[in-house]
Amino acid sequence: PVPIDVRGRARPALGRHDTAVRVAPDGRARVTFHWTVLPLRGTHVALLGGLVIVLGGVLGAAFWFLHHQLRPLSLLRRGVEAVGRGDLEARVEVVRDDEIGRVATAFNEMTGRVADMLRDRERLLADVSHELRSPIARMKVALELAPPGEKRDAIRRDLGEMEELVAVLLERERLRVRTGE
Repeated sequence: PVPIDVRGRARPALGRHDTAVRVAPDGRARVTFHWTVLPLRGTHVALLGGLVIVLGGVLGAAFWFLHHQLRPLSLLRRGVEAVGRGDLEARVEVVRDDEIGRVATAFNEMTGRVADMLRDRERLLADVSHELRSPIARMKVALELAPPGEKRDAIRRDLGEMEELVAVLLERERLRVRTGE
């Protein structure tokens, strides 16, 4: 038998396609599609242009809306990073009265309390330093008035050890305050 060609044509909205089906002598069919895109007309260009403009407007409005909604979180992140670097005077601007605004307010209050606690700790450290060093200084003066001898030398060594211990403890505490431990 001779191969048979069957052809069909259709005109969809955006183009035209041709279909060819060939049946071989052994019964197998081979289908071939040919698609031709129609040229755009003036109305199509106008519709596509309008669609691009509307899509751009929607995307711009969505970007603005998300930026406006996420701005307080960005401010809060910057405040947390500043406190993490050790700047306890950093505060976050409260821009809204919603959950994020309440978190920003709580963050500001917490940072203030932590700064006050560290100032109080520094003040206590200075007071303790004075309270420990003053008696040692008085003992040194009294020691100079004591008669020379073995006991005087032993007391002088003990006072030197106490001074060194107080100095090391106070310096260690100052370093802990600076590093935030």
